[in-house]
Amino acid sequence: MRLLKIVFLMLLICLPSWAGPSPIDLVEWLFQRPLNCVEIQMLSQQAGSDTWSQVAATLDHPTDSQRASLMQRFKSDTQPFATTACKLDVLAHREIAPGLQFQSSEAFAEWLLFGMAVIDREDTTQVLPGPHFRDAVQATLVGQWPTLSPHYREVLVGFPGYWANMRKSWPGMTFENKNVTVIEWQNNLANVLQKADVIRLASASLQDLQDTVRSNPTPQQLEIACERIDFCARRLRRPDVADPQLADQLSQFAAQVRQQEAGQLESAALMQKLDIPKVWYSPIWTDDLNFPGYWNEGPWGWGWGNGYPYLW
Repeated sequence: MRLLKIVFLMLLICLPSWAGPSPIDLVEWLFQRPLNCVEIQMLSQQAGSDTWSQVAATLDHPTDSQRASLMQRFKSDTQPFATTACKLDVLAHREIAPGLQFQSSEAFAEWLLFGMAVIDREDTTQVLPGPHFRDAVQATLVGQWPTLSPHYREVLVGFPGYWANMRKSWPGMTFENKNVTVIEWQNNLANVLQKADVIRLASASLQDLQDTVRSNPTPQQLEIACERIDFCARRLRRPDVADPQLADQLSQFAAQVRQQEAGQLESAALMQKLDIPKVWYSPIWTDDLNFPGYWNEGPWGWGWGNGYPYLW
């Protein structure tokens, strides 16, 4: 797999240049690691970034001593932008398996959805994974970690850098380079995503959709949640997975959510096949960024509310 050959080259160029750096660039430089899409989205919503925009604008090829001084100042800042960035960095370095950090799992989950979209729909729109999807990916990686070869372990450890650089370089890549990359991804996904894994991710995406429906979503938020279901459905139609019946059920479910059809959704067979647990779930992203999520037993079932199907 050519991925390993370029991971460390990517790491060298994925940190920001200093031509008009943004506050996100500054955070990546201070903590010396690339941020993933979910982290960038969270930081973009926090107050206090203007202060660090002004700081970044004054820097010109800063030195390590400047970074140490600024890091101390950044950590003492009590505004949400700085405090959230510090909490995210602690979480990113949390070990989820010996030698494997949380940031690698998050980057892999984001790449997985992007790769599925590009391969199965030839679409380059980035759809962020939901909490249940990320949790399912993490559980899969942790379970497989003890049996992975040193080669694949090294790839996963370097994945945050690879994914950050791929996001930046993809729009400018030539058609030929994109085609070669997609073929590599297709081969890798065929090895990574077995049928049971796709069903597990479909189950997680379905739970993310239920959480979205409950949160009085905007049309865009609802569409993103439905697109995650679509990606899993398309994957289930591929010859290496081949479960068209379940794929059709998932697609029909997403279509009914989109249309907000009133009435009873006959989904008992789908729920049984996906093996959705009879629990309530608390996502890994809590208000204070505590990790991990936790599971609580609770009654469940299917119904309709505000025109949407829901899990209770």
